[in-house]
Amino acid sequence: MYTTNTTTKQYHIFYQLCSGLSAAQKQKYKLKDALSYEYLSQSGNVTIDDVDDAAEFADMNQAFTTIGFSPAEVVAIFQTVCGILHLGNIHFVSSGEKKSDIDQKGSAINDAAAMLEVTKEALVKACTSRTMRMKGAADIDISLSKSEAESMRNALASTYLSVLRLCVCVTVSFAFLDLSCREY
Repeated sequence: MYTTNTTTKQYHIFYQLCSGLSAAQKQKYKLKDALSYEYLSQSGNVTIDDVDDAAEFADMNQAFTTIGFSPAEVVAIFQTVCGILHLGNIHFVSSGEKKSDIDQKGSAINDAAAMLEVTKEALVKACTSRTMRMKGAADIDISLSKSEAESMRNALASTYLSVLRLCVCVTVSFAFLDLSCREY
């Protein structure tokens, strides 16, 4: 997810949100244009000829309603997708041998934490360290280097995306099971 082919765009919901949300919704989700996000701008290709991301967004919203997603579920999906975009904009600085910190320039860490509904401190810890647990011993926090922190951030974003995809697929599957059961 965090490296893209240079000729195509992937994960269309990201682009659809950037194009289809109203100004008030963009403010709510702290969202900017697609080129502002590292995960989207890598390919340099944020549009596809003959594809209207705003119209696709409207269709997706209608599909959410048709399938039976509640408004709160749709908000949670949008928040998570926006949180993933903000995660990709978190940058790290080396702060000693095999240690890194969040580069405090910009608001990516605050925006990601807000959208993912975690504390900034927890997100910083999740990105810049790992915890080793051993039976019968106290947990040990191990600092990550800048490159390890970048990999951890990307793994975290991929995990959020995978869990979100699973939740949406399960909800859609149950909706189709329910719809097909009503027909008989």
